[in-house]
Amino acid sequence: PINFDSKHLIVYGENGSGKSSLYWALYTFMQSIFKENVEIRKYFEPKHPENLINRFSTEPSNSSIQVELKDETGTTILKEISLNEISTKVDDVIRELTLGSDFINHHTLSRIYAYYHKEEINLFDIFEYELLAFITFKNPLVKEGEETGSENAESWWEYIKAAIPTFEKKEIIEKYLKEFNDNFKSYLNDITESTNKYITDTFKEDFNIKFEYRLATYPLPPENETPVEKGKEVQPPAIVMTVVMLTDKIAEAEKKEIDSPQSFLNEAKLSTIALALRLAILDEKYVEAFPKVLILDDMLMSMDLSNREFVLDIILDNYQADYQIVFLTHQRGLFEDAKNAIQQHYAEQVKVAGVSEIEKQNSAWLEHWHAYEMYVGEDKNGIPIPKIIPSGDSLQKAIFYFKENIDYSACGNNLRSALEEFFKRFIPDARKKASKEKQMLDGLLKDARDYFSYLGFNTTVLDKLDRYLKRALNKASHHNPKADFYKKELEDIFRIIEFLREMRNDGTIKTNDLMKFAVSTSEGNNYEYVVKLLDDIQLYKENSEAASFYKPEDKHSYGLVAYFENAQEHPVNGEQRNKTLKELYDFTVAFIKRSKKETPIIEPDLYLVFKSIENRSLLQLKTY
Repeated sequence: PINFDSKHLIVYGENGSGKSSLYWALYTFMQSIFKENVEIRKYFEPKHPENLINRFSTEPSNSSIQVELKDETGTTILKEISLNEISTKVDDVIRELTLGSDFINHHTLSRIYAYYHKEEINLFDIFEYELLAFITFKNPLVKEGEETGSENAESWWEYIKAAIPTFEKKEIIEKYLKEFNDNFKSYLNDITESTNKYITDTFKEDFNIKFEYRLATYPLPPENETPVEKGKEVQPPAIVMTVVMLTDKIAEAEKKEIDSPQSFLNEAKLSTIALALRLAILDEKYVEAFPKVLILDDMLMSMDLSNREFVLDIILDNYQADYQIVFLTHQRGLFEDAKNAIQQHYAEQVKVAGVSEIEKQNSAWLEHWHAYEMYVGEDKNGIPIPKIIPSGDSLQKAIFYFKENIDYSACGNNLRSALEEFFKRFIPDARKKASKEKQMLDGLLKDARDYFSYLGFNTTVLDKLDRYLKRALNKASHHNPKADFYKKELEDIFRIIEFLREMRNDGTIKTNDLMKFAVSTSEGNNYEYVVKLLDDIQLYKENSEAASFYKPEDKHSYGLVAYFENAQEHPVNGEQRNKTLKELYDFTVAFIKRSKKETPIIEPDLYLVFKSIENRSLLQLKTY
C-alpha cells in the first residue's frame, strides 16, 4: 500500500525498486474501462502468459490493483481490478478519472522522435495506441442505425476500421471517412497552435512544428461500379510532423521545412517538442468537473537543466491546482531539484501571504506533497520487495550510505537514529521509564523489552539489537567504514527494522474522540453513556501474518459527556481514570444495580458493547 493522503506525490526509486510498477499499475487500472473483462483478468490469472503478477507471490490468485478515491465531502470509495473483481466499470467515476487524467513518461515522449534519418515522423501509431482514447472530437460519431453518438476519437476510429469494410454503398463510406478526417484535421489544428505556443513562449525555442494530415482512405471502385467490394482494410491516416525555423539569422527564402527534425535537433530540443505536444493534448481535453491525476515518470530525463526548471514551474503553476500529481524519477539529482523547486514554490506563496518564519516557509510544501524513496529490499525470507520510505528520514539516509554513497559508519549512525525514532513513536509515553532519563537507544531498548513482554510480542529482535549496540550501532566502533563485517551486521539491522515496521499499535478510537456504550436491564430499560477518551483505544498486531487484537489490560481515562435513559437525555458530569474497558463497564453495571435497583443484562463481548460515536463497535473497527 502507498498512502497518498490526498496529496501530490514525488518519488525517487532506484532501478528495479518498483517505481515504474506504480506507474503501470495506475495505467492498467484506468485503461480497464476500455477493455473487455477477459482482457483485464488475464493480468491477474497465474497461468496466463501475459499476467503481471509479482513472480515471488505466494498467493498469486489474490493479486489485485486497488485504488481508493475521496470526494470533496470526504466520502471514500474503493475500486479494484483483479481476477474476481472488476469494479471500475460499474459507474462513471473511473471513466471520468481516466478521461481527465494523463500518463507521460520518458519512453512515450522519446517515441515521438525515435525515427531513422531517412524516415518521416508519422505520429499516427502513437496517437492510435496511446492518445485516441483520451481525445474528444468536436462532433459526435453516430453509427449506422443509431440516433446518438460519441465524440471519443478511439470510438470513431475503431468503428471506422470495423464497419466500413462491411458497407456496400460508396456514399456511406465517403461520408464516414470525411467526418473522421475533418474532425481529426480540426483537432490537429487546435493542438498545433497550443504546441507552438509552449515551444516559443514557455521553452523560448526558435522553431515551430507543422502537421501534415494525410487522409484515412478505403479502396473504392470508379463512379460507375457498384457495389463496393467488402473485406478490404481501411488505410490509416498519416500525421507527418516537420519543423520550421523562426530565427531571423536565416533568410526568409531559405527557411524551408525540416523534414527530419530527429536529425537536425538535439535530444533536449526534441524532448521539448514532445512534451509541448503532450501538454497541448492535456490542455485540449481538460474537463473541470472530472477528477484528474497527472502521472509523470522520468519525464524530464532528456531535458537540459534550464528546460527542467521551465517544466517544473509549468507543473506547479498550471496543473497542481486541478490535478493530483504523481512525479516519479530514478535520477537522484532530478528528484532533489524537483523537491527544491516544490519547496521554494510554496515558501514563496506563504511568504507573500505574510508568513515570516523561515521554518514555516520551508515546511509549507509538506501540507500538499508526500516525498518518498523506493529501494530494493528483502523480506525475512530473502525475497526482493520494494521498500517505500519517507524522503529525508534516518532510514532513507542509512540506505543512501549503504547503497549509493558507501560509508558504513554513517549508515550505522543513521540506523541507530532510525531505531530511536521508531521506539520513541511506538512505545507509549506512559511506558517510557528507562529512556526518560536518557533518550538514547539503550534506554529505549529496555523500555521496548518491557512493552513487548506486556503485549506478548517476540523479544528476539531486541536481543540482537542489544548485541549490535556494541558494534554496528556504536558510533565509536567503526575503524574501517567499509569493512565486510559491518556490512553483514548492517544488512541484518535493515531486516530487523523491516520486521519492527510491521508492528502496529494504532488508535481505533483516538484521544478526544467520543465513545459510547449501553447497558440494558431485565426490567426493559436502556442506559446509554457517551464518554470522551483521554487516551487512545489501541489495536495491536505483531506482524503481517499475526491476528490483530485489543489488550484487555489496557487502562484508559474517560470524561463523561452525556447520559441517556431510554433515549431521554439527562444532565451529567464526571470522570473515570485509569480503568480498563471491563472496569468501566463493571463500574457502570454496579452503579445501575445500586442506584436503579434493577438487574443489568451482562454482555459477554465488550468489543461489541463499546462503539465509536458513528455506532461502529470496536470489533468492526479492527481494520487490520
